[in-house]
Amino acid sequence: MGDHEDPSTFMLKGDNATNCPKVSCLRCLSKIWLYAGTSVDKILKYPVLLWYYASIDNMWSMPSKNASGADNQQERLKTAYWISGFTDGEGCFSIALIRNSTTRFGKQVFPEFVVTQGAKSLPALRKVKDFFGCGNIFINKRYDNHNEHLYRYCVRSISELNMKIIPFFDQFQLYTYKHKDFKIFKTVIHMMVEKKHLQENGWTKICKLISSMNRKKVRF
Repeated sequence: MGDHEDPSTFMLKGDNATNCPKVSCLRCLSKIWLYAGTSVDKILKYPVLLWYYASIDNMWSMPSKNASGADNQQERLKTAYWISGFTDGEGCFSIALIRNSTTRFGKQVFPEFVVTQGAKSLPALRKVKDFFGCGNIFINKRYDNHNEHLYRYCVRSISELNMKIIPFFDQFQLYTYKHKDFKIFKTVIHMMVEKKHLQENGWTKICKLISSMNRKKVRF
């Protein structure tokens, strides 16, 4: 929305803007986002998601006190779709192979779900942490030319990844290349839950899956 546009009326923009729905208030636009967020329609899927990227600050000011059960449910849905889009832009599903001579194969599988932000956006990470009810936020202090420290929200527990993170992104799917990483991540977590990473065949398969991910990490 431009600085001089009427704030009471918004038009969703896409390749075929004339076919986009016109809405009369922010609340209505939020409803379209909720129901169109998982649409495969190019016009609806991306413009609506991008609108919320540009309106993250509005999420913190949305009323939550004394709200009805239906309002709380809708607010949680809005936050869920926001987290999905936020992860598409700022998160990652990482699986590192850490050298560990005490293990059978000399390395240890180390999966984690991570979202990174600068210090100014720390409230966003706290919002994500509160939503999932798990994980920790770590600071990565910067003393070079960067203007602010970095913060990382991390979930590393296999049980929490399996029971909270994976079911969430199964329902609120990603749309960037990170969706492919997530599918591989999900497969590895399920194999670890079933202890297949302790077997030779399972270990070999996991190593191949990790090598096919967008980011491969080996820690010494």
